[in-house]
Amino acid sequence: MVGYTRGAKVCTSPTIRTTTTGSNRHKRSNNKDDNIQRRASIKVEAPFSVIFWCLELKKKILFVCVENAGRSQMAEAFARKYGGDEVEVCSAGTMPASSVHPEVIEVMKEKGFDLSGKKPQTLDLKMLEAADIVITMGCSVEGLCPAHLIRNIVDWKLEDPKGKPIEKVREIRDEVEKKVLELLEQIKRGKSMH
Repeated sequence: MVGYTRGAKVCTSPTIRTTTTGSNRHKRSNNKDDNIQRRASIKVEAPFSVIFWCLELKKKILFVCVENAGRSQMAEAFARKYGGDEVEVCSAGTMPASSVHPEVIEVMKEKGFDLSGKKPQTLDLKMLEAADIVITMGCSVEGLCPAHLIRNIVDWKLEDPKGKPIEKVREIRDEVEKKVLELLEQIKRGKSMH
């Protein structure tokens, strides 16, 4: 086998060998049908190597906000559902809360998502370096916005659902879903995120 690494993905290519087997190895026949049968018994098993260049097509998306308890959690959930195996998704916050906001859990449950067991996590440099696309949700707390930590980000400027009436939280949820679908379509078409 031939193995090599491109990006984070290890690719291998098969080694192909060609030999004849059994009594057919030295047997010759004047019978046309016998010769056809002998040639059909050749096995592919010997020294021929082909390198297959494997490109990592899966995009890594990172959704960032301050507490990782509302908008970014909704975005992650929608991206996982609609992106499927085409993307890798995570979310984080600069000052994560202890749990996802209850109003966010409630409106996402209406869409079939259970975020009650999700734990907000802290944004770190490794997450930023690993991400192909970084989306910030719109920062409502001056000085805590993660945007200054990174370059080449996209800010969705979404309103913070924390403490809002449930009708407003639904509006924010639907806007997040819309933006996630637009983002995935842009990725599919290979368009710039900016």
